[in-house]
Amino acid sequence: MEVKTKHFWEMLACTAARAAKTDDDYDYPDDLPQIKINRLKSFRAREAAEMFKIPGDDLLYSSMFCQLWKELRQHPEEKLCITYTHPMDDGQSRTFKIRFEGEGVDDYGGPYREIFQQICDELQRGDPSVTGGMSNRPSSWATADANEMSASTSSTAVDNITSGANTAGVNEMPVKCFLPLLHPSANWLANSDCAERYKYIFLSSCCSPLKQDLYRFLGQLIGIAVRSKITLDLNLPSLTWKFVVGEKVSDRDLGSFDIAASDFVQHLGSLYKNLDEKKKEKISRESNTHDSNVGRGEWGAEDAAVAESSVDEAIYSLEEEIKSIIQDLTWTATSCDGIFTELIPGGSDISVTIDTLDEYLRAYVECRLYEFYPAIEAFRRGILSVLPESSLTLFTGDEFANIVCGSHKIDIERLKANTEYDDDVSGTDEHVINFWEVLHSFTEVEKSAFLRFVWARPTLPPLGVEFPQKMKIQSAIGDDATLHPDQYLPKAHTCFFSLNLPSYSSKELLASKLRYAITQCTEMDADFRLTDTDVVGWSATPQSPLFTSLNQTEV
Repeated sequence: MEVKTKHFWEMLACTAARAAKTDDDYDYPDDLPQIKINRLKSFRAREAAEMFKIPGDDLLYSSMFCQLWKELRQHPEEKLCITYTHPMDDGQSRTFKIRFEGEGVDDYGGPYREIFQQICDELQRGDPSVTGGMSNRPSSWATADANEMSASTSSTAVDNITSGANTAGVNEMPVKCFLPLLHPSANWLANSDCAERYKYIFLSSCCSPLKQDLYRFLGQLIGIAVRSKITLDLNLPSLTWKFVVGEKVSDRDLGSFDIAASDFVQHLGSLYKNLDEKKKEKISRESNTHDSNVGRGEWGAEDAAVAESSVDEAIYSLEEEIKSIIQDLTWTATSCDGIFTELIPGGSDISVTIDTLDEYLRAYVECRLYEFYPAIEAFRRGILSVLPESSLTLFTGDEFANIVCGSHKIDIERLKANTEYDDDVSGTDEHVINFWEVLHSFTEVEKSAFLRFVWARPTLPPLGVEFPQKMKIQSAIGDDATLHPDQYLPKAHTCFFSLNLPSYSSKELLASKLRYAITQCTEMDADFRLTDTDVVGWSATPQSPLFTSLNQTEV
């Protein structure tokens, strides 16, 4: 894996597009895309969905995802392969520079990383306009054990800020996602020991040219994030990544998004296989019985009759069990998002029999494995427009998913080894020692929330990938914070991956303050003061033109 990873990054370096040189190193190149995103517009769209039950399909173009799509599609596609690092970006390579409209935030890396994570949240958010819908979701870094997750009150808080939504139980399945691109897989309803439980699949319904373009753009964002060495909280099933890298799929991959259907297929397939073997055994015994020499030589007539009777009983038992399972089964399949498909013409009126069971299982598995293939293929084409195809074939699906999403186990010792301290702070200071002990005690969800708070990304770089910048622990800012540290919260600078840590009087207080900061302080402070014209819209009400025009679908 080390050799493959090294070769992969060498290939990306060789195929990267370079921004034009500037006379002053501190000027941004003219050919670097400058992107504007109105996060307020996206927030108003979610508010409209919740208050007035406007479906996400009608608000698609107000989303940050579609805003970014419309902005980047104005630039030549080759610019999506740009990897540029500004001297002020502290090592963060980028493909575009972003500006949040109406927010006084400078993009020196933090906002750039933040937009990728916010788009992941947006795509995987439940649709609040649907009765019974939920807006939050378990973090991809949460354990699959629902009981353990719900036992941690801080995990619930992290889920809230990850999605910006109301509290809901982790066993609750969203009816659908807010944006009509992803859909909760059937595994949300599986047992807690399901290895791929909280996954999102592409929609299997008719994939219009517009939807295909959006799926392709999502793939391009994956490629941009990989080139920028930004990991994503995008919880797609392993089958998706296998299709992306060209890895062979099997019937067991059905379990990556529908474990109940997979178990059903495996169980029926096993019964059919056993039945087939017993039938072959019976034929073999009958053939041997007719051969008197063989029959008398191997067993007596009485033993042969007993053996045949045992085989007949096994065949009868297997046939009865199979019949009881398939008695109402027809040649149809239903996808995760409820699309009904006939596997053969008129399949809804044709019953599955024991004789046709093997053929039915093959048709069913193929239908389910490829139910959202048009969307996956568009997604794959988007990735390949930014990353060379030969680089992906180095990996299995799971290995490439680790490159994109990072490890779901956040190694605090690795973070500690990549941390620097200001001159007035030491790793041997008591409050710094307490800080690392507290981080070690955090759940994986809390560790991920901490990284988002301090670095605007959900996890560490994958193994084999160097940190583009070191974390910096600095003292609290201001004389009062130095004199009365217990009255202050930690402060993060996401652009520079730095943390101002007050010297708290106890480890318990440090844990409390840090938990509050990572769950409640999730928005970026302004870097500069806006003019009055820049802040127009922040006082918008549901009756304002901004709010009422959200469902316009201009492209």
